[in-house]
Amino acid sequence: NRKCWTWLADHRESRQILGWAIGDRSSSTLSKLLKRLEIFKIRRFKTDNFISYGEKIPNEIRDIGKIFTQGIERMNLTLRNFVRRLNRKTICYSKDLDLHATAIYLVIKKYFYFDVFKNVFPYFLDDMI
Repeated sequence: NRKCWTWLADHRESRQILGWAIGDRSSSTLSKLLKRLEIFKIRRFKTDNFISYGEKIPNEIRDIGKIFTQGIERMNLTLRNFVRRLNRKTICYSKDLDLHATAIYLVIKKYFYFDVFKNVFPYFLDDMI
């Protein structure tokens, strides 16, 4: 079973993606994402009640609830429209995780990337997986 999830972090006002990671639904993948977000010195996190968030993000700086995740869920839907391989039960898929990550990276870079940090922020693809 090679299921993988795309973890995203967006800026609440601009709706641009600050960071992302591909991996399983474990705390280790969340740790990769949080490491990439350190540059932004985030003071508050808006999450649902998924257990990994509680393990890695202190409750004092976290707002919990589906009301806070509507924007990112909408972004997930938009990504699924742009990248067909993200759709459930699709015939457009790749067994190569690098190709999968590249397809996601290209869409994020073109439409959702936080360009203000273009000299500091771009991650090499090897760092995404």
